[in-house]
Formats: sequence, C-alpha cells, structure tokens
Amino acid sequence: MTLRDFMSDFIEIYGKSKWSYSTYTNNVARMKNYIEPHIGDMELTDITTKDIESFYCKLLDCPSPRAGIARCTPSVIREISKMLSVAFDRAVIYKLISENPCKFAVVPHETHKKREIWTLDNITTALNMCTNPLLSLAIDLAFTCTLRESEILGLRIDKINMDEGYVFIDSQIQRIKEDQIGQINAKMINYRFPKQHQDSTTQIVLIEPKTQNSIRKVYFGDSLKRKISERFERIESNMRRFGSEYQDHGLLVCFDNGNPIEPNKLGRDFRRFVRENELPCVDFHSLRHSSITYKLKATNGNLKAVQGDAGHAQLRLISEVYSHILDEDRKENAVLLENLINRENTPNDIINTDSDIDYLKLEKMLKTDEGKSLISALINVLRI
Repeated sequence: MTLRDFMSDFIEIYGKSKWSYSTYTNNVARMKNYIEPHIGDMELTDITTKDIESFYCKLLDCPSPRAGIARCTPSVIREISKMLSVAFDRAVIYKLISENPCKFAVVPHETHKKREIWTLDNITTALNMCTNPLLSLAIDLAFTCTLRESEILGLRIDKINMDEGYVFIDSQIQRIKEDQIGQINAKMINYRFPKQHQDSTTQIVLIEPKTQNSIRKVYFGDSLKRKISERFERIESNMRRFGSEYQDHGLLVCFDNGNPIEPNKLGRDFRRFVRENELPCVDFHSLRHSSITYKLKATNGNLKAVQGDAGHAQLRLISEVYSHILDEDRKENAVLLENLINRENTPNDIINTDSDIDYLKLEKMLKTDEGKSLISALINVLRI
C-alpha cells in the first residue's frame, strides 16, 4: 500500500469524523499540494524517519500554491507534520507498520512573528470613537471575552447569561462549499442558514469549534453587559420594524433584518474604521491577541485561566507565543525576592518603612504556584 492510498483511507475514515470543516479542507489541500507529489508513491512500510526529514527539507524550497507566497513556510510544514504523525499513529494501531517514522523526525524551526496589537489606550480610544454600535459591540466582545470573529458572529442570544454575566461559546459562523458539506461529520453543523441566492454553491452555517477546548464559558463585566442590553433593545426594535420579513436566527451580532454577517465583512468594516480614524493599523483578530496579553498581565501569568478564556487546546500555544509577557513577570518576581532577602538582612531599626515595595502586589504574587516556589527558595537562602 502506498502512502497516497493509505492517506486517502485515513482522511475518509478518521478525518471526516474528527476534523472540523476548516481542518478537513486544509489537510486535503496539503495532501494534494505537498504530500502526494513528493512521497505519495512511496510504500507505507518503506518510509523511514530519514525520509520524513528529507521531505520536510525539500518542502522549504517548494513553491507554495498560494499566490504571493514564494516558498512553503515552516508553519505549513508543522501542520503537515501533525497530520502525518496522527496518520502514522493510526497505521501502527491498524498493524500496517511497526512504528511511527514521524515520532523522532525533526521539524524545521518555526519563528513566531510578533503580531502587532492594540494597547489599552488604543482599545479605549477606539470604543470612544466608534459610532457604529454593532462594530463597537464586536470590538468589545473580542477584547473582553477573547473571542474570534467567527465566534462573535455565531454567538446566539440564548447562549448569553445576563444574570451571571457570561457568554457560552459552542459554535462559530462559517461559509461552506455545498459539495463539501457531506465530507465532514454532519453532527458538527448546528444550523444551516437559508440561502440568499438559490444558485449559490456555498452555504453559511453555524458549526462546532475546531476543538473541544474552544467550547467554553467566558465572563464579562457591567460595561459589556450594558452594551449587550442595548443590543437586545435594538434587535427588538428591528423585529417590530421589519415585521414578518425579519429573519430571526437568534443571533446577537447580525444585520438589521436578522441575517448573519460573515467574518470577511466584519474584518473589512473594522479595517475601514481603523483607516478613517487613523488608529494603529491592526486586523480584527489582533484584538483577541490584545485580550490574551492583558489577561496574562492582569493574572500574573495564570496560563490556565487565560487558556480557558481563549479556548486554546494546549497551554504551549500561549506560553510560546506570549513568552515575553511571562518573562516580564519573572523579572519582577526576581526583584521582589531580592527585596525580601535585603529586608531580612537589614537591621530592624534601619528598615525604611517608606519602602516602595508594593506589599499588596507581593501578597498576591506569593499566593501563586511560582510565589510558593520563591518562598521555598527564600527559606533555603536564609536557612530558616
């Protein structure tokens, strides 16, 4: 059996039942554009770790099928590696091969490009300047609740708990090619919106998030609660105005007649707002990165809490991309520890009671796991 034949079976059996629509379509494209041309004809049992590493190296010089991209990037190779690794694991389980050749294969190093984000001042300025209530609400949801564009546009009113102040994210909006709807698990599609044009070859749907971690509850404060309440009132007003022509799909962020808005339109509206108001040039998704950055700062690097809000499948995604934020906290912890040691070694009668140590912040830090480690280190240093 060739790798091409096995991967075809793997995608049919495993991919359709496990992958989201976007993951499915992306992996099928990677199979067609990269795997099949280079190693697709190799016998499954003959492929070694060396073959896999050589394949990755070749991809670095391989032209990308996407316009404007000269070479296959390390991030694409990483995604190819993830797919192949899962596929070969299944081959081991099926007893087609004895071991996974991807297990010890080295993947080309990927350098994360730092994404430009807005500061708190930028966020506040934008919300004050935005005269479009719907766009203002979307910006606030992205920053306060760490939501993706597709999650904001797929947020249903019945998933918002105003009493306890949280949104429950269990779906996202997406446009899918009709001929590919049957190629993914039908259970992943929560709702199909009626077509606006009968001859359209695509359909807008509410679909399950990419991973189970993306299904989550995110809390919000009074400011956003007031804005959501105002949106409820606006929706009721639109219902009265449009009457029987109102398309009630239960969406919070939608057109005046109730029809869904696509992420591409939200992105275009945001970029136009940024340009017209001469704000720092970022895309809408950067608001989510701003949210993660400031939540890490506010929680002194509480990765687990921030992961819960962001819906990331792995802590590694946050710890790698936002390592500079965590480093800032570590530097601060080192200074706090040094101040503790100096205070202990200073005679009580000459201790400066007007010290600039922020004891409230110190107390909060010492309650964290890292703070407990610092206390242990301090005890060892002072030999208490």
